[in-house]
Formats: sequence, C-alpha cells, structure tokens
Amino acid sequence: MIVILFAISSCAKESDDIRNILPTASFTIEETKLYSGQEISFIDYSSDQDGEIVGWEWDFGDDNVSEEQNPVHVYNAEGEYTVTLQVQDNDNGIDLLSKKIVVLPAVNNSSLRIKIMTFNVHRGESASGVFNLDAIADVIKAHDPDYVALQEVDLNTVRNGKIDMAKVLGEKTNMNYCFGRAIYYQEGEYGNAILSKNNIDSEDNFVLPSINEERAALRISSKLAGSQSFSFVSTHLDYGEDNNSNTARINAAKRINDEFAINEIPAIIAGDFNDTPASECIAVLKEKWNFADTNNNPTFPSTNPVKKIDYIAFYPASRWTVVDVKVINTSASDHNPLLLTVDFNKVN
Repeated sequence: MIVILFAISSCAKESDDIRNILPTASFTIEETKLYSGQEISFIDYSSDQDGEIVGWEWDFGDDNVSEEQNPVHVYNAEGEYTVTLQVQDNDNGIDLLSKKIVVLPAVNNSSLRIKIMTFNVHRGESASGVFNLDAIADVIKAHDPDYVALQEVDLNTVRNGKIDMAKVLGEKTNMNYCFGRAIYYQEGEYGNAILSKNNIDSEDNFVLPSINEERAALRISSKLAGSQSFSFVSTHLDYGEDNNSNTARINAAKRINDEFAINEIPAIIAGDFNDTPASECIAVLKEKWNFADTNNNPTFPSTNPVKKIDYIAFYPASRWTVVDVKVINTSASDHNPLLLTVDFNKVN
C-alpha cells in the first residue's frame, strides 16, 4: 500500500493591498499509484474569495518547474519528492502549498500488475454469525488488492442498522466504491458491490436470469495507470441444486458471456457463482472466459472449505497473465476470499 500525499507546509504572503483576501493554494494528483516514466497529472484546486487566481508556479522537486495550471509531469527516477505549488491572485497576493509524493520504480512497459479479490461477505457477518465489518476490512487491507468484488452486501437494511455497507467498507479500506442492487430487502437493498483503488469511470447493473431469488451483475469501467481501461464485474449467481436452479445459472452464464465478453474488451469477472468447477454453468462461461484458479481450491464454508463456488475469470486470454492465485483462510465471513495477482498485457 502506497501512501502518496500529505501536506507538509503551507504559508502565505500578504500583498501591498491590506484589503486583499489572500488566495488558498490547493492541488491533488489524479493517479493513485505513481511510477517513474509515467505521466502524472497535477490538478489545481486553488481558490480566491475576492478575486481570481492568475498565476501558478509548480516545483516538482526534481529540478523541473511549470507555470501551467494543471501540468503533466514525468519523473525519471523512483524516490520521494516534494511538490510545491505557489499561486498568485489578481491583487498580487500569494499562497503556497507543499506535498510529498512517493514515486515507484518503473513498471514493465508491456504489462501492468494488479491484484483482484472476490469476497462474499455474508451481509457483514462472520462465520460464527457476528456482524463485524472491521474484520472484513482488515482482511482486505492485509492483502492490498486493487479491485474487490463483494457479494451479499446490504444497503440500508433493518437487520444491519440501516447502514451502507459498501460505503463503510470503502471508507475503512480507503477505496472507491459502488453498489448494485439485486433485490429490495427489509426497507433497504441487497446485492453486489465493488471496491477500487483507481477511479470508477462508469458503472451499470444487469439483472441476471434466476429462479429462487433475483440476481444481478455489477460492472464498472476503470483505468489502469491512468490510460488502460478495462471492465470489472462483481456477481452472485442463483443458488439451489435442482434442475430449475441449474438452468437459471446456465442462462445467467450465457448472458454474462453476451454482455461482458465481447469485442476483445479486457474484462475480469469475479464472484460467488454457486456452482462447482465441473458444472454446465462453468462450462458455458469457459467458452469465453479463462479461470484463474485452475487448481479449483475450495472456498466454502470458510471454517472447513469443501466446495469451490467462488471464482475469478478474465477475458480475452491474450490480455492477461496469471502470476499467482490463492484462497485466503479467514473466519470474517462464511466464504473464504480468492485473491488473484495478474499482469494486464498492454497493446501497442
């Protein structure tokens, strides 16, 4: 986990006109992780109560400067740098703000490594039935994934005290979040969620075929390293072992293929598929998707796993290279999460 920004100094200088209210320097960085050789976007959020900002002076801490309002800069070496922005208003008042940033070593130009987790969080309850979002957040933070697919997530239900679980987990893990409803439940909603270290550029929710309980798939579009876009999907397929339930999962798999595995657009789908590796549902998905855990390690129940029902799969095969995949043993839920480390292969 990389902590990128924190303010280390701020000072202001009064202009000759004592009636002038000084400006306030402020800025942020668009990218979540910073790498040498990567374009880094600095976004100005400075303000002036009684006028306007007319000048910007950036010092990037590596002997390079800029007078643009929102500059883009490339660091040629890893390390810690102090970035300073000085702004000037139309009455010659100035303010400056400095922040430290950490620039990581350059990544392979042909690929980008990310970590994906899927975690059925059992509406916030541990394996012993105790509601504890701190325990779930601790599991996520301990393994530092870039994207997390969550299932069995409550939004404002009575049983969980009318809280927004996706928001709480996002805040506890310092990740962006979104929620997709499967059903209305106890004055609130119940469904899937996604946590992301990177920006969530768009989101949509798809109803899937089901027989026992309405199910859905939540999809986001997100950019890796600020430029490479992909789709990430969190889903939870229908339960049951009778023929009608099996048919519902097969039809859900067909819709997933039709909606998300198209036009060679890079995508990862993750979730609780409620079916075993030898099932027809998984066979249908394998027509389009490559599954990360080829050893089919069991994920459920968490206290003594005997069934593989939680999966991560990717499309198309040429855009992804599996580095590592493992089941994480925990009692924070009745499912064990699955963690994938994968290289995203860029296209020139």
